[in-house]
Amino acid sequence: IHTKDNKSYLRNWKPNKHGDDLSTFRQSIVKVNNTKEAINGFEIGKAGLSLRSVVPIVEDGTHLGSLEFIQGLNSVSKLLNKNNDGFLLLMDIDKKIVAPKPDKIFKERYVISQKFVNNDFLEYAKKIDLNALLRDKHLSDDKYFYTYSDIKDYKDKKLGIAIVARPIVIVNHALDKTSYLIYLALVALTLAIAINLIVSLINLKKT
Repeated sequence: IHTKDNKSYLRNWKPNKHGDDLSTFRQSIVKVNNTKEAINGFEIGKAGLSLRSVVPIVEDGTHLGSLEFIQGLNSVSKLLNKNNDGFLLLMDIDKKIVAPKPDKIFKERYVISQKFVNNDFLEYAKKIDLNALLRDKHLSDDKYFYTYSDIKDYKDKKLGIAIVARPIVIVNHALDKTSYLIYLALVALTLAIAINLIVSLINLKKT
């Protein structure tokens, strides 16, 4: 919970820490307290990128402050990891608020903004040609098939990217299955055309 002058009032995970001035780096809170309208989306905080929802607190027409819900993406990373998929939430390094730890820097361009990371996947991801991925929207190596999407804030400003990867074995299996279905469809279509042609020729001959 924040006061209407953009100071922290209560953090449920750290109730004894309050009074911080958030106006210099939490623009969503400033906007909600100014406009009295809710905001949802990604935003950069001291811990990096996280998904946030900020709503105004109004009682009997009096604006008291704002209420914020903060959601990290560790749960997403853990869920994908259970399915053997890889996930990296990456913040542009030039948008950092505090100095990142060396092990959190990715390709000298991004900061890893999640606590849970599969280290085996991370080692593979560090070897990819990032420029090629950003250019072609997808990339593959001997272990994973990679793709990504831009991460933007509530003002549609780009904050970073999210990389998702699936084991190449699973991707190839899906492609083989799709190719087989396409092959069957082509065979069926060819037979249908041939049968239709034969029937048409027979009818034409009788006529």
